[in-house]
Amino acid sequence: LPLPALAGGQARPASGADTLLLISSQPQPPPAIAALGQRKGLIIRRLGSGAELDEVLAGSQPALLAWDLAHAQPAEWALIQQLRADPRLCQLPFVLYGHEGDTQPLGLTGMLNKPLQAGTLAETIAALRPAGVAGPVLIVDDDAQTRELYRAQVAQALPGYAIATAGDGTAALELLAGETPSLVLLDLAMPGVDGFAVLRHLPADERTRHVPVLVLSGRALSLEDVQQLDFARVTFHSKDILSGGETAAALHAALSGATALARPTSQLVKRTIAYIQQHHMHSVSRQEIASALGVSKNYLTQIFHQELGISPWEYLNRYRIQQAKTLLRGTDASITAIASEVGFEDASYFGRVFRKQVGCSPQSYREQS
Repeated sequence: LPLPALAGGQARPASGADTLLLISSQPQPPPAIAALGQRKGLIIRRLGSGAELDEVLAGSQPALLAWDLAHAQPAEWALIQQLRADPRLCQLPFVLYGHEGDTQPLGLTGMLNKPLQAGTLAETIAALRPAGVAGPVLIVDDDAQTRELYRAQVAQALPGYAIATAGDGTAALELLAGETPSLVLLDLAMPGVDGFAVLRHLPADERTRHVPVLVLSGRALSLEDVQQLDFARVTFHSKDILSGGETAAALHAALSGATALARPTSQLVKRTIAYIQQHHMHSVSRQEIASALGVSKNYLTQIFHQELGISPWEYLNRYRIQQAKTLLRGTDASITAIASEVGFEDASYFGRVFRKQVGCSPQSYREQS
């Protein structure tokens, strides 16, 4: 029968793979897992902690993932989240192994009924999360509609996690006084206590200093803003830039820390975002952006994509189109003038990029708005 993958849906086995990757606290694999490996001609490699993952992958190519639930430890929950966020592993077949009671073996099971449903395995794994291992996802934004949008996205991407919301920084700090969240989604511009104040509070408290934060803001960053975002495991995303699927991937990556950059490298990505926002109206090349940041074009593309899931050039085009949509809704300027104002020298090219991202022409978008 088809096996599910951690990413949801049917698994896509890797060709030429030679390893069964076993998440287990035991030195020896369960007999059923050992038999499966022998039957498939796979070498069993045990994974006991997330720190070993890159080392294991450097010397082997997994064909199958298995989790020994009979001896599962609370710390393994974080490892499962890390595997789920890793693009090298999330599409591989995933097997849960456990025992019900003392005598009746469950043996090997995919734990999914056909037809496969994308969220079923995620919900099953979420139900296995030990009580107290993870706190809620905290959403902090002063716009009620935005909070509900994020709530729906989190509920779909992270089933099993409780969700808490706060309408401003003051409410967020009150909640943080008695709760340690697993993840914070944070707006910056809020009345009273803003998002920057919440960011400063998190590392100052022993309980929350390691909590990952996704800053989701419509703010155009200044260099001063970039300095205020200089904390470990804090990533900045412009509102309405990522698709729903990309946002879900960002949530998983933030929780697992699988793709987290070192703090100075993450700061370089934030400086890149600020540079693009401040220069999007000009004709800039990939090389010019990289030179302004003092790094190579390839390196900048690599770290930017690792942190945000898209390239700097894709971010630039999406940001330009976002600004164009604002001008189309709020001004009577011509399409050609708007194209030029947001950095497109060729109005025809602007129209093609706009249609690709929005699904209609600039004129149709204006009429529909």
